[in-house]
Parts: sequence; structure tokens; C-alpha cells
Amino acid sequence: MKLQIRPIHGWGWFGPEARPVDVPPAFPLTVTVTQEGDPFTSVLGQVPAGTHPLAGLWLILSRRHGPFGAPFDGNCNLFGFDHKPAVPPINEALSDTPVLTGYVQIDEFAD
Repeated sequence: MKLQIRPIHGWGWFGPEARPVDVPPAFPLTVTVTQEGDPFTSVLGQVPAGTHPLAGLWLILSRRHGPFGAPFDGNCNLFGFDHKPAVPPINEALSDTPVLTGYVQIDEFAD
């Protein structure tokens, strides 16, 4: 699945040691669904190499607003990692520590 991601301020963006970071620009992301939903509950993808501030990071996106059976509004939590993380079910805590957290709006997606 390919997504067009637009980072939004949400509750803020934070890097290592919970330091605030600037909201990055929009970017495309090819993802694998890690928990089914409509269109998903969570996905995993790696930002392509290049000049984007998030280039090379592995990202988990999880639906921000529930219930998960409700229509998808495009809002997601973002967790960034410098390695490919394990993706737990949505009701379990991450076992890996993210190096980046933030919020995004998915403007477009295609299978």
C-alpha cells in the first residue's frame, strides 16, 4: 500500500530524549499492513533514502482515532525507529523504543 503522508503538529513531534523537533514536510511511504482494519489499524514502512529529514527511518503508523470499526479519518500516530521494529498488536506496548514520535494525516492511499 502506498500512502501520501502529511505530518501535522498534533500533540508535538519529539526526538531522542523527548526533545521537541520540527514537523517535517510531506512525503510518500510504501507500507505493509501489520494489523488489519479498514483500511488498516497499523502499518510499517521505511522512508526512502534521500534528503527528507526522516530518510531511512522505519515508521509505524497506527490509527489515532477509534473505534477501529469507524470510518477512517486519516489521522495516525507515528513512531520512528532507526532499525526495523517489532510491531505489536495495537493494544500492546511497543517493545522497541522509538527515536521519533509525531502525528500525521494520510491524504491519499492506494493498494
